[in-house]
Amino acid sequence: YSDQQDHLHKHMTILETAIFAWNCRWGCTHARPNIDMSDPEVIERVKEQDANYYSVNRVLELMGLNGIKDTIIGDNSTVRGISGGERKRVTVTEMIVTAVPIYCLDELSTGLDAATTFELVSKLAGGAALYKKFCIMSLVAPPPETVALFDEVILVDGGRVIYSGDIGEVVGHFESLGYKLPERMDFAD
Repeated sequence: YSDQQDHLHKHMTILETAIFAWNCRWGCTHARPNIDMSDPEVIERVKEQDANYYSVNRVLELMGLNGIKDTIIGDNSTVRGISGGERKRVTVTEMIVTAVPIYCLDELSTGLDAATTFELVSKLAGGAALYKKFCIMSLVAPPPETVALFDEVILVDGGRVIYSGDIGEVVGHFESLGYKLPERMDFAD
């Protein structure tokens, strides 16, 4: 779970943060219960992956953080560090490196502009597809291009679900209830 506020240590680098999250989840090794550790070649490959933090670096690359992975995170008030969009990507990286089956993100777009929100959701969708994970997120007033990245949506108004289903059927659903999409408005609006 990742809430709308970033909770990152300001004196750690991006790489250190990702390695710490990975180590906490996986105990510092790529060895898994379903891997045959009696095979010397497998043992050597796992050792090599462990030494190079293979999984961590793969996620950093996916999230576009490889070029700045040795940068201190900072807090933008007392310690100079990375930008708000980069902080959000580090927060998401912490979650992805743990390889949990479901990513849950609350108001991911808080403090981000439309372009950064789109980029981050796009990377999350790529990560979810690559690692065969399920992603649930809440967004407040996302731009149309970001909404188009979703397969399914749940629309809430006043705390009540008003639609739940395929993204391609949203307009038709509301039209069947007598609502018409105004001209010059996108379905995401």
